[in-house]
Amino acid sequence: MNDLIFSQSGQVVITDTTAAPTANYYAVQVLADAVIASIVYDPGYDITGSWTSLTVVNAGTVLAGRFKTLTLTSGQVILHKE
Repeated sequence: MNDLIFSQSGQVVITDTTAAPTANYYAVQVLADAVIASIVYDPGYDITGSWTSLTVVNAGTVLAGRFKTLTLTSGQVILHKE
């Protein structure tokens, strides 16, 4: 069985260029094609250049990582909390 299970700790939906509230996030689920402007990673989990170097992250993509906040240039995403 291939199930994608997300935490029961909650989610934050981002639909504009306002930074996400600071929290402990572990996944970004892209609802509408998105461009990520910036990410603040958890210490020791910096994935330099990988997400922010993407021109467009396509809808349906799920990116995993540990981070504190994220800001979009465009698009819509759900941030999943730990």
